[in-house]
Amino acid sequence: VKGGPVSCRSFNFGKFPQAFCKVAWFANRMHLAAMRPWLLLQLALRASAESITVMSYNIRTASRWATVDGGDARAGRTWAQRRRSVARTVEISGAAVVGTQEGLGWQCDELVASLGGSWRRVGGGRVGDGSDEDETASVLYDAGAVELLSTGDYWLSPTPSEAGSKAWGAALPRVATWAVFATASGERFAVVEVRVD
Repeated sequence: VKGGPVSCRSFNFGKFPQAFCKVAWFANRMHLAAMRPWLLLQLALRASAESITVMSYNIRTASRWATVDGGDARAGRTWAQRRRSVARTVEISGAAVVGTQEGLGWQCDELVASLGGSWRRVGGGRVGDGSDEDETASVLYDAGAVELLSTGDYWLSPTPSEAGSKAWGAALPRVATWAVFATASGERFAVVEVRVD
């Protein structure tokens, strides 16, 4: 399903390595050195009938700028007004993993709370200062559907471990959050969430 800022994809694990190879080709083609270590993750994927739904969702930042200067308050689309419908969209999708763009840390925490149950969040902010205005590339996941095996963040720059670093003409620092999950049957898969200019 694709439309606006939301896209969902169900993966049959027999086809996942092909998609992973396409991402690796893109990263090498674009010389995204910061991505290469995670693209080389060796995942033990076997063909199976099991599938999960992974969703990408730009939830629109709830920053002071977006609320005031960006017109959210005037247009009636503040985070307080949108939170429940964003959570409902995730629920309807049936996604087990959701990569978010533009969400602030507290905003993603509120979304996880709205989803309830066993939902969790990983991912740090693009500046890395932990402030209320620091946009994240958070990955939300239903711990009842998948198990988080490992996670981390890196910045798209020549110094990927330096919080807030930027390069390649980016207007702002860009952070990538990666996570490796396992399904109930033990199938492993990786997710990398990033928002770029």
